[in-house]
Amino acid sequence: MAKMVSPALMPPATDAPLYLAVGGKEQEGFHEQHQLIKENWGKRVAGEFACPDDDHFTILNTLADPNSALFKGALKMMGHVS
Repeated sequence: MAKMVSPALMPPATDAPLYLAVGGKEQEGFHEQHQLIKENWGKRVAGEFACPDDDHFTILNTLADPNSALFKGALKMMGHVS
């Protein structure tokens, strides 16, 4: 059932660019899914953000930090380039 709803195994629904981030402190399964998405979504992957000190609980703190690459990347994706 999980494989049927995994975005890593689904074709992209649109041509919209995809940006990826995975925490460096995540378990191996998260890194494997990240790699599968990169491989399966190919050229639609427009970029990646390194979050070496994060896991899926702390990455939101990084997203909310105006000094982080993840925060700045999110603003850029929304067209708010500073």
